[in-house]
Amino acid sequence: MNNIEWRRILISGIGVGLIAGIIPMFFGAELLYSTLPIGMMISAYLLIPRVQTGRFWNGFVVSALTAVVATAIYFVYMYLRFGAEVTGPNLKAALTQLPLLILMISLFGSWLFAKTHEWTLKKREEIEAKRAGKTSTGKKVKPYVARPTKKKYKPKKKKK
Repeated sequence: MNNIEWRRILISGIGVGLIAGIIPMFFGAELLYSTLPIGMMISAYLLIPRVQTGRFWNGFVVSALTAVVATAIYFVYMYLRFGAEVTGPNLKAALTQLPLLILMISLFGSWLFAKTHEWTLKKREEIEAKRAGKTSTGKKVKPYVARPTKKKYKPKKKKK
């Protein structure tokens, strides 16, 4: 867990969190529960391919940071616009519902994107090895070279 890239996490987490927190201000209060998970997944998707080690933990932290930033921005806006009478109960309800949602999405999204990226790297290495003429067992094979087909297609002449 000591290989967390804080600079990238802060940039992508705060950037996507700002967007996910501002969108519900213009399109409706109930939209927070839609933009929050989407923003969390986008931030993990953007960060995981760019880090070299600790992809899962980096994705988990950036996803949770995105959720915290989006929720904080949204509730500050709600407090400034509607006051404490309206924002208080909404904030209480959100604090009981959101932590489990944030935990589930952060864990699942980070795991999914990290495994997908590892699988992609593995397949890319296999293809490169196959092009170089080696297999995963170390045997030499004939390298794959794309060749055009031997059959030539010519348009037929129409009979008169």
